[in-house]
Amino acid sequence: MGVMTGPQLWLFRQWASPEVIARLSRCLDPEERARADRFVFPYLRVQYIVAHAVLRCVLGQHLGRPPASLQWHTGPQGKPRLSDDPVEFNLSHAGGWGLLAIGARRRLGVDIDVVRPARVTPGLIRTVTSSAEQIEFSRLSAAEQAYAFYRLWVRKEAVIKALGTGLSRSLATIDVPIGVEAPLDGIVLRPGLPERRRLCLWDLPAPTGWLASIVVEHEHGEVPSPPQLPTVLSQTQIDTLVR
Repeated sequence: MGVMTGPQLWLFRQWASPEVIARLSRCLDPEERARADRFVFPYLRVQYIVAHAVLRCVLGQHLGRPPASLQWHTGPQGKPRLSDDPVEFNLSHAGGWGLLAIGARRRLGVDIDVVRPARVTPGLIRTVTSSAEQIEFSRLSAAEQAYAFYRLWVRKEAVIKALGTGLSRSLATIDVPIGVEAPLDGIVLRPGLPERRRLCLWDLPAPTGWLASIVVEHEHGEVPSPPQLPTVLSQTQIDTLVR
């Protein structure tokens, strides 16, 4: 059985000084710069520039190419891909933290989110759960349900990002574990993947108050290698990326 090399991960704050933001902006393409300029609130502009420039810089280093030279195309459901290289990557950000994954030609998806228990309601839980998951939630207290919801949410988001379907696929057609410990093969899809393909799930270290997960597709018979621990990029390292 072959062993799959685990994806590489980077975790970073979506902030930088004005001088660094100016340098990061030069890594973006014209469409990305135009989109950044359309944000009404300056902090959202900064977060967008940092996230997308870090993606370009890290991916550029990985491929040995200038960040600004990278060109994307989008799949049928909007998932971005490089126009001229099959390397897999995925970006997620929430609450000022970004998470980036790069893998070796295996579909993958990552998600990071802020845990906000006050936002979790029974109606919200019903909109994203299958009937089997709703039974599991019914056995939990309100406090337990709030944290279980966010574990389920980041895991399901990672699944649909790996599949590249976006929310065109109902989350009720995906079952994921809701407990603290996530089994590697705990994902159930209806309909499932083609024969000999499966999705593997790992939870990732995240800042206090955030949760994060990664999902990677591979073939039956392969021994999945867990992802590397995320490299946490400091502000100095983000600045160095563009120097």
